[in-house]
Amino acid sequence: MSHYQYTVQQVFTIYGRGIALVGFVAEYYKSFHFGDRIEVKRPDGSVVCAEIKGVEYPPSVKPLGKRPENTRYGVIVDLPIEEVPMGSEVWLCGIARCGVLCNQRVAPLTLPSPEGRGDSC
Repeated sequence: MSHYQYTVQQVFTIYGRGIALVGFVAEYYKSFHFGDRIEVKRPDGSVVCAEIKGVEYPPSVKPLGKRPENTRYGVIVDLPIEEVPMGSEVWLCGIARCGVLCNQRVAPLTLPSPEGRGDSC
């Protein structure tokens, strides 16, 4: 079972790393981990899966002046930027589900789900 995390508010390329899907607030930073699988549910109803390649760490982002209260952060995935329009939703689905259901985009993993991470898909 996948779990809604946030709606994508901005998408941009980080050359050599992938694309950043920006939209979560700092309090949710610990929800995401390198290697987690996500589903990106696009506004047209289609779904694409990806593996998290990186997570923007809120304290590492130094704004000029005072940080706005609702600053948004993102996860980094290896997808073409045109596959993730703004308004898409990011759903955390763990390791097994996306590897099996969306293997056209990511290779299935045989690793067990990490313990203590909540419901697995």
